[in-house]
Amino acid sequence: MKTVTISHNAKDGTLLQGTERDDGTYEVMREVEDTVGHWRWSRHLGQWIVRYSRDRQPDQYVIDAAATALRDAGFDVQMHIDRTARPTALAEADRAERQTGRVTALRAKASRKDLTAAAAAAAHERACRRVPPGGEPVKLGHHSQAGHERALENVPKALSRSVQADRDAARAHDRAEVAAQTTDLRNSPRTVADRIETFEADQRGDQRLLDRYALVLDAEGTVTGVETYGPVTEGDRQRVVDRMAQRADEITYWKQVRARQIAEGLTLDYGPGDFSVGDFVQISQTRWHQVTRANTKSVSVVSIPGQSRLTLYTITAKQLGQREISADSTVRYHHITGHMTEAQARARFPDLFTDLDAGSLPARPKRRGGPIKLDHRRGPLGEFWNWKLDGLDYEAVWTHPDSWYVDPPEPVTDPGILRVSAQRRTPECGRGEPVTLPVTDFAIAAPVHWPEEVHNQVRAIVEARAYLSAT
Repeated sequence: MKTVTISHNAKDGTLLQGTERDDGTYEVMREVEDTVGHWRWSRHLGQWIVRYSRDRQPDQYVIDAAATALRDAGFDVQMHIDRTARPTALAEADRAERQTGRVTALRAKASRKDLTAAAAAAAHERACRRVPPGGEPVKLGHHSQAGHERALENVPKALSRSVQADRDAARAHDRAEVAAQTTDLRNSPRTVADRIETFEADQRGDQRLLDRYALVLDAEGTVTGVETYGPVTEGDRQRVVDRMAQRADEITYWKQVRARQIAEGLTLDYGPGDFSVGDFVQISQTRWHQVTRANTKSVSVVSIPGQSRLTLYTITAKQLGQREISADSTVRYHHITGHMTEAQARARFPDLFTDLDAGSLPARPKRRGGPIKLDHRRGPLGEFWNWKLDGLDYEAVWTHPDSWYVDPPEPVTDPGILRVSAQRRTPECGRGEPVTLPVTDFAIAAPVHWPEEVHNQVRAIVEARAYLSAT
């Protein structure tokens, strides 16, 4: 019985050692790779490895899957698992050194591809020179016929090889350039901040796993209690503890990196106290978004669908530029690259604010509430309202005018009518019995600029109760 070893340590990752050519392990591991994933054959090391397993805790599920498959195939599998983690600083230095070696190797490969491409281009030129000039036709039966035909056949072949060699060289250069930027991108301020947030969220998840509890939610998503599970096994608990200990060291290291970046002025350290509603934040090099709310970890900013080339995204432009208001976007504080108050924005972009302030449309009203609960939904062709009163279910429908979706909005002088219907529905029936109403059509007062104006008119009609049946 052949013996193979699955080993793991922080420096080398997870490896399958002791295999040989044609010993049957390749077929077994290919099946494991197709079933479980993660395992792959490394031509550089000449053995099976688990992807991205260096300086990470061993993936016990992946290891056990390979060990079980090998044992079922008749192999004796030995396990040498070392869960000791290296200091994060040492692991990152080792990663940067490996990446530097990879960049050097890729650049050398790109240089070799350039030489191959140059040789292929020269071969294509020689093939072209072998063809008789001036488009001379092939002389059938002449002693030059065979050579002439071979020359014509070799030209497209040489051209194809030259084009493919150029593509291979360009691809090699692209890979080298991407690899050269990997370390810088990994240590960029935004990536570092995102990594810290991800690690902290993973820590909280593992802590909940140790505490063995979960929140109980009802059908509407409201927390109704806490459900506790049985105790975790000692082996599983130790694996979680080891994983959390390694992650805690990583969080400490990357927080030090971020503090150093802030001290050196490479990034800004914004928080909820730095912004007020109406301020502007810079997300890209050319776009400024107005703040609508400052949250704990992010700010809510104006987002206007279909407008991706604006310099300023303001609350006024969003409210007066489109009839249907979309939800705001959220931006993490560490994603913000600039900040200015509304006064500073007006001083910096006076022409843009002059155009916004010169708008002819009236201010957008707020939706009015009332004692009757009024549910509203928007459709592609109209607006719908539903409410309940005296045991009946009511529905009001207003059809959009033809010019409703004109951008920018224009006053609607003929808004049409609102049609009201009612039905008596029992809890066990999805569709109720229609009820005749004395009045079903109500005129919408013109002009209409905003859907909120229609909603407030519907609210007044609902509370006036002129549609109620005499019974």
